[in-house]
Amino acid sequence: MKLVFALILCLGTLTAFAQEKKGAENFEERKAKLSGHLDERIAALQKAKSCISSAKDDETLKVCKEEMREAHKELRHQMKEKMQKLKKQMKQNKES
Repeated sequence: MKLVFALILCLGTLTAFAQEKKGAENFEERKAKLSGHLDERIAALQKAKSCISSAKDDETLKVCKEEMREAHKELRHQMKEKMQKLKKQMKQNKES
């Protein structure tokens, strides 16, 4: 009986260790993805700032604002798709 209990305890410990390691990998992956997303946002904002700085009249400024809106919309769409894929992947990982 003590042997069975010891085996169960060992298996539980190994499982917990494996899950902890897997969680750390998921954290690093999420961290890298979030950092990449921020880089994309920063690049879009810098482009918008450059456009606004070089604007000479209201019409050009309007174009800059519209481009900025479109870029933001596209980034939001990309992030939504990435999050859906990540959620699906995490769900599949939980099931396995």
